[in-house]
Amino acid sequence: MKITFLTHSVDQIGGTIRATLNTASILTDLGHEVDIVNVFKYRDAPQFTADPRVTMRSLIDKTAPRSLTSKVAGIPDRFRMRMSSRFYPSGDTRAKRFNRLTDKRVQEFLRDCEADVIVGTRPGLNIYLARFSPPKAVTVAQEHLFYDHHKQPLRDAMARDFGQLDAVVTVSQADADNYRRHMPHLADKVWFIPNSIQPTPIPPSDVDSKIIVAAGRIERPKRFDMLLRVFSKVHKRHPDWRLRIYGSGKRINEIRDVVTDLDLGDSVSLMGRATPLDTEWAKGSIAAVTSKYESFGLTLVEAMNCGLPVVSTACDYGPPEIIDHEVDGLLTPVKDENAVAEALCRLIEDERLRKRMSSNAIRKARKYHPDDIGARYEQLFDSLVSQKDRTPPHGARIPVGAGVGGYGLPDKPASSTYELADHSVDCLVKSFEDMTLTAELGFSGRYTLESSEHPPIEVPLGAELRLDPPFLSRLPEGRWRLFRDGDLVEAGHIDSRALLHRPSVLPGSVVVPYSSRGQLALRVWRRETYAELNSVRWHDGHLLLHGDVLGPLWGDTPIHIRGRLRETEGPAQRWAADIDASGAFFARLDVDRLTDIRVDRKDLWDLWLADDNGEHAPVRLARFFDDIAKRKKTQAFSRKTVTDDNGRHHIQPYYNTHNELTLKVTEDG
Repeated sequence: MKITFLTHSVDQIGGTIRATLNTASILTDLGHEVDIVNVFKYRDAPQFTADPRVTMRSLIDKTAPRSLTSKVAGIPDRFRMRMSSRFYPSGDTRAKRFNRLTDKRVQEFLRDCEADVIVGTRPGLNIYLARFSPPKAVTVAQEHLFYDHHKQPLRDAMARDFGQLDAVVTVSQADADNYRRHMPHLADKVWFIPNSIQPTPIPPSDVDSKIIVAAGRIERPKRFDMLLRVFSKVHKRHPDWRLRIYGSGKRINEIRDVVTDLDLGDSVSLMGRATPLDTEWAKGSIAAVTSKYESFGLTLVEAMNCGLPVVSTACDYGPPEIIDHEVDGLLTPVKDENAVAEALCRLIEDERLRKRMSSNAIRKARKYHPDDIGARYEQLFDSLVSQKDRTPPHGARIPVGAGVGGYGLPDKPASSTYELADHSVDCLVKSFEDMTLTAELGFSGRYTLESSEHPPIEVPLGAELRLDPPFLSRLPEGRWRLFRDGDLVEAGHIDSRALLHRPSVLPGSVVVPYSSRGQLALRVWRRETYAELNSVRWHDGHLLLHGDVLGPLWGDTPIHIRGRLRETEGPAQRWAADIDASGAFFARLDVDRLTDIRVDRKDLWDLWLADDNGEHAPVRLARFFDDIAKRKKTQAFSRKTVTDDNGRHHIQPYYNTHNELTLKVTEDG
């Protein structure tokens, strides 16, 4: 059958988008013709990997360049955009983006839609379906949030119009029961089908790393601020464990402030967006969720799919239905931070329990793989289509074009297709100087690594692209991106968990692959000696530095930390440091003196490890030996405020764009 999904947009980040793309791909696997129609297009391509077999188009293209001719022709549409929608319910959280133009475009699309089944993916769109879908089409409303989340005006609109639909599908059983309770006239139309996940192509985590992973949109319901407070308690008991948070959102700066307020420093990494995410889950040993509510909890299932036991608040609605407490994860009270901390510490301290829950989590995740979920959707659609063939059409619908301001309708709905990448490359990392690139579609054409600072280097073509030590030794230090026939190559799965372990033998170069705006890139460092930092933290007003010298050791030579003001010829600052026979060094920096030497309102002091006798070249303090290629925005260090005769100043460490440590001194105000 032909199945169409009507969405707000699939080119952003969110659980609804992932679920829609997954379901569309599943139904395509089952032999159905599937397309996705977005009301809005905000980007040239989706941020999640989309199935090229699924056709996608948009009704309103926000990315299209506007010529003078198009501006003149679009004057009526601009008037419509200024007029509030007559049909999109005001209680929907996206209501402000909808107007008379969206009314018009969606009506045009639904008028001509020839799909057997049309699926809406948010309440306002489902109201559109109820009012404007052709009588012959089966209409299905997906609920990706939950009934109690909606305000009363939206509930009233749903109760009024959802009777025109053929089915309402929730992603949790509890929400399905809630819909039936509040809308008894729809009880026979309410179905529960959970979201699905794709099986991961990478091996699961061995849960041996000392990393806790959390992921999601950085918004208030996810309560990442609570997670950080919880981790602060955990870190005091287990200072060698780290927390990674993946995601972006409008509250990211607030979360960064919480990291600095709690002085968590480099024990917390704010990793930003990552797609696909399974390679990042696989680097962790425990997944953490502290949400106030979860309509489903897609990240929980994705984490379990990669072998991570999950510690989650037992919030409405998804987590208690997904996690079997004490079997594949641990559930805690929603408001109890101490309970979450104790659950995390329990898994940290009990390796056997962690590994047992990991195995159970993998088995649990299989329940959400495509075969079962796709079959449930197919069964629902077949049943509804069969009923539709035997029953008279719905009651009268609002005529197409009604209420759009009398501007008339064009012959065809406006549309815009996405440019989907047809070629992505996966990267399996074996070490800092040995990695293999593979592509599902194979390799053809000419592949080059290119840098803005160096001539391009051609990559030898074969069944796979092997970037081994002899090849990587040709790459000078810098950032390199992979091209095929002059076009950037899309990054697929980058499995770089091997880089979590520092090599026993110093490599000739340090190469870290990463995704740069969706394209595959390499960050290369090439030094004779490395002053590799293990931790940077404040203690009693001093900055404590712990690290290791990697490379030729300096013997018994006394060492110090040298600070030099960037882009000046002024005198260097020195702080005493200790080093042992293995190359491990430690320094305790009294940084207050930097306020006595001011050049500008913002001064940058680069830090070096140097020997007292000047026999060796100073080595930049940095963090290169792990999987994080771009650390500047990942770590959030707190700042020290100094008030003296020079005024009020703030001193804050940070990693620069080269992952090297710098101190920033700024004046107050």
